[in-house]
Amino acid sequence: MTEPTSQSAPQPDPQSEFHVLLDLESALSRLDGDTALLNDLINLFLEECAYGLREFHTAVEVRELARLKSATSALRSSAAHFGGMRVNGLAVQIEALCKEGNLDGALSLTDSFEAEFKRLVKILQDEDLKRKA
Repeated sequence: MTEPTSQSAPQPDPQSEFHVLLDLESALSRLDGDTALLNDLINLFLEECAYGLREFHTAVEVRELARLKSATSALRSSAAHFGGMRVNGLAVQIEALCKEGNLDGALSLTDSFEAEFKRLVKILQDEDLKRKA
């Protein structure tokens, strides 16, 4: 009989976790270091994401593949400016399932996608507050 170990699972590194959700350094690099433009993009994203999420929710509610694919693609494209890798990965899966006609498969990922998207929004809101302080 073996004794249980007191070691716990390794905790994720908060810094690497942050970069999986958001990579502002890469975004800034793609904008040739133009912080004003990055700030404008973040503000535009934050203003428009509520509409995108409403369209996403409607697509889920009406269970329409083409609409779900379109709404997911729009949110993914917006998030891509900031390196939202988790959002991107889930969106690509949902889009592929929609393209295949697999509505149930696509719908099974929508909660995870929305949660990751909202995490990205929250981080960008926090970053916006830091920039304004």
